[in-house]
Amino acid sequence: MSNSPSLTDHDLLIRIDERVRVLKEDMVVLKDWHGKHEKAHAQRMKRWMGVSAALGGIAGFFASIFRN
Repeated sequence: MSNSPSLTDHDLLIRIDERVRVLKEDMVVLKDWHGKHEKAHAQRMKRWMGVSAALGGIAGFFASIFRN
């Protein structure tokens, strides 16, 4: 037998529980980060859609002037 101390079932469960807790904390951090970036992306897309619509309206206005 080796001289290294073996982990009891209780010790092993404590280690597993600690690792699961750390993983859960990491998942919360990742979800928060992802949520913030999703919101920022949606705001950028909304802004560019507004700019695109405004430019399209201006182009349509000038097209109607020059068409007549």
